[in-house]
Amino acid sequence: MLRTQTLPIVCVIALALLIGACGDGGEQADDMTDTTETAMMPTPGSVTVAGTLIDSKCYGMNHDNLGNDHGMPDGSTVAGCGAACAKMGLPVAVLEGGTKDAKVYVLVAPSAPLADHVSKEVRVSGMPVYDSGMIPGKIEVKDAQGAWVDVTPGAMM
Repeated sequence: MLRTQTLPIVCVIALALLIGACGDGGEQADDMTDTTETAMMPTPGSVTVAGTLIDSKCYGMNHDNLGNDHGMPDGSTVAGCGAACAKMGLPVAVLEGGTKDAKVYVLVAPSAPLADHVSKEVRVSGMPVYDSGMIPGKIEVKDAQGAWVDVTPGAMM
């Protein structure tokens, strides 16, 4: 059972790495100092990003999908869509500052354990990878009293 739960996550990570590696149109650079290749290398050190935890797929379809209930192309609304997508293994992301059209950091981590926190204010510390990805080391959610609560999934890969 563990294999079938981790398979979508592994596929998403593999796809993200493949997309990052092919970002130059599939051509390999002869010179390792090429800026395209350098930009895809993990940056050493940790950074912290704060914003709203979002469902990256639905936000990608419609930048108004900042919460947990999402508008569909036909005009309908699906309640709890963000959490449902995360539970299915679709990547979650941090929308920096929580404002529409801000920078998005896709979390390279299991999304299902974070499903109940979609649309909440988050603070994520970790290692930036490729253009807008992050391998989180620590994920915190602001609770109803305004305190930061650690929700980092155990054994993140």
